Amino acid sequence: MLKQFTLITPVWGQGHTKLFIEIGLASLLAENNLPKLASLTSVQYLIYTTAKDAETITSSNNYKRLDEVLDVDVIVFGDKFENNHVGMTVCHKAGLKRAIENNGYAVFIPPDCIWNNGAMLAMYNIALREYKIIHMSGLRVIKEIFCDAILKIRGESETLSLTSDEIAQVGFTCLHPITNSHFFEEKDGNMMPANLFWSVDENCILARNFHFHPLLIDATGIDLQFNSTIDDDLALAFNASVSEEYVVTDSDELLAMEISPWSHSVLSVQQKGSINDTIAWAEVATNSRHRKLIKHVVKIHYGPVDITKWKIVEKRSDQVVDQILYKLDGTMFKLAKILNPNRLVIQFCTSKKVTPALRYCTDLMRSVVARCYSLFSSPDRPYPWHWQYALYTGVCKPLLNELTNYNGKILCVENGCSMFGEQVALTTKKNSSMELDSYSLDRILNSQEYFLKELANNYDAIVVRCNEKFLNQDCLFTLSSILKPNGKLLIAVIDPTAALKDIIPENTLLISEKPYSGLGVKIIANIHAARRCSESMVSLLRFSLVKSMLRLIFLPVFIIVSPIFSIVMCAMNRLSDYINIGKEKTLLFVKN
Repeated sequence: MLKQFTLITPVWGQGHTKLFIEIGLASLLAENNLPKLASLTSVQYLIYTTAKDAETITSSNNYKRLDEVLDVDVIVFGDKFENNHVGMTVCHKAGLKRAIENNGYAVFIPPDCIWNNGAMLAMYNIALREYKIIHMSGLRVIKEIFCDAILKIRGESETLSLTSDEIAQVGFTCLHPITNSHFFEEKDGNMMPANLFWSVDENCILARNFHFHPLLIDATGIDLQFNSTIDDDLALAFNASVSEEYVVTDSDELLAMEISPWSHSVLSVQQKGSINDTIAWAEVATNSRHRKLIKHVVKIHYGPVDITKWKIVEKRSDQVVDQILYKLDGTMFKLAKILNPNRLVIQFCTSKKVTPALRYCTDLMRSVVARCYSLFSSPDRPYPWHWQYALYTGVCKPLLNELTNYNGKILCVENGCSMFGEQVALTTKKNSSMELDSYSLDRILNSQEYFLKELANNYDAIVVRCNEKFLNQDCLFTLSSILKPNGKLLIAVIDPTAALKDIIPENTLLISEKPYSGLGVKIIANIHAARRCSESMVSLLRFSLVKSMLRLIFLPVFIIVSPIFSIVMCAMNRLSDYINIGKEKTLLFVKN
């Protein structure tokens, strides 16, 4: 019998909680997963969630079955996190602390993954060989398609007892757009180089990963501090030797697939097939541990693999990775390392030489910056001195007031105004009868066939906020097609022209027009558009390094200028109303 296994899962939100219960937990309850693990050693499962979601979880049949198999502790937190990544890290740290106290293993189980029958037994057998950390890769699949297919396979059974081949065969038919962005040379769109994929055959993908998921670490007698997410600097802080580190290199041994809504997206601005773009990303977003992990070759497949094709693709991937790592060690990029304070801080804070006092000072400095920014807005709405306050009162609030009249499935479509999307999300969270999806207008324009096929007559209301140049007749037709027969399409457009009304689909009716709040809103919208344009042209501006540096540099200026800017913009809104400027700017409500 090995030491105790402490499983850690943070989960909250209606979508993730349901997915965890029906798919993730159902697959973990397969015969050779948690039931088998619990028969071999001591297992404790820590589930971190909100009070509302805890009630949903504990009342489910799968939770009751889990409670019969092993020791479960549902831990309710009341904190409001800056974002989901911060919340996940807080929960992972708390769970890791419990594992350290138990002198056992910490196992990080994401809530939105499906596991093959035998995954937990495979993990146990690897730990039995005295490895200290286990890394694994996987693929992300489209929730709306994958779950339907898997549930049909499951039938009436409450558990999901599937082989890795069965899961991969379904997953390969519905790869998520994020997965497609990881292919180095294939698929449309831009590239996200955290993982690099190559197709070997229709049933096999070769993966080279900077960012692996650390499935298990041996928490016996360690004092471990990590600052970012577990796939970022946990392995760096743990600092295992080569002989203590295990990478799952074949999905036949262990497979998990991450299930995400089709709307979920990550930043991807690098060009496909570009070594230099990959290096530019890696210089900012990877550490020394990531650059060792990418040397491992991972095979994700179902059925037999054509060895001849595999060797050809493996050789190609070796060439790409060798070039990336060679250039990352060049003189130019050594200079970039010195000028990269964000990465240096992370490596400094995870160093064994750092004293608790220094670590405390670093965390305190970050906390002070975060608190300074919190002076400008609350989770519910921006304060009057926030620089976007005029936009909130003139655009977000009228549309949100209209949205509160509806229930059911809501779709938020947004290009160029992050505040709008955040406000819609907060509005739907307050109403338990609402279920929210979010897509960028770019994604809709690029994937109209998917929307018309998979989401026809799916939404009770669609809320759109964008500039007119992003709208076209096909897009409006697609939006109206995925509305339910009695659904409502709400569109907020800055500076609409008469031509906009001409392209509204015939099966829609313009029911009202309301004046916008004037020139102040227009100026803020133009600032958003200019910022998005500059970020697209200079990809490095998208990285957290540059954003962090700009925040620190301009924070004093921001504190002084933001209230003044807010007052001026609100005054311009009022002035434009009085002198009849900007009356052509309208808020359009369109209904089927």
